[in-house]
Amino acid sequence: FRMMQFSELEEIRSHHLLEHFSREEGIRILELWHSWLKQDGILIVETPDFEGICDNFRKDKYWMTRHAYGSQEREWAFHRDGWYEDKFWEILPKIGFEIIQIRKSVSRKILPNIMIIAKKIISHKQYSQDNEESIILRYFLSQPTGNLLDIGANDGKTLSNSLALLERG
Repeated sequence: FRMMQFSELEEIRSHHLLEHFSREEGIRILELWHSWLKQDGILIVETPDFEGICDNFRKDKYWMTRHAYGSQEREWAFHRDGWYEDKFWEILPKIGFEIIQIRKSVSRKILPNIMIIAKKIISHKQYSQDNEESIILRYFLSQPTGNLLDIGANDGKTLSNSLALLERG
């Protein structure tokens, strides 16, 4: 579906798909879906609730682990990322969605899930952690000549250390 092209869709529904992609690819997929929706179009996404999995781990370690990492019986059955309420609140508005509703549910009597219903409110917005692209652009525009800028999450503490690198000069 990554190669498919759609436009002006009224609604996109994704149930237990997003967790099968890496963090980076998951965000690219959300951006792709955003581009497919018409203005005020609806996105419905359901994934395992990683926070609920952690809260319920002692109740059934086997099933919580399986729900977190997938059944793994085939290559497609691995979960590569975890989704939870705060993460949706962090990412979706940066892409251009307004979260309308959050529903938490349980499947198979124990497995926690989270469903997000969101509306496209901005026609195009590129996701960025901590608005880094504007910080980096300002840095390069202010430098007549420059040195190599090493950008990445190599400090082991934060998701990205670009801002810290720029502030240190």
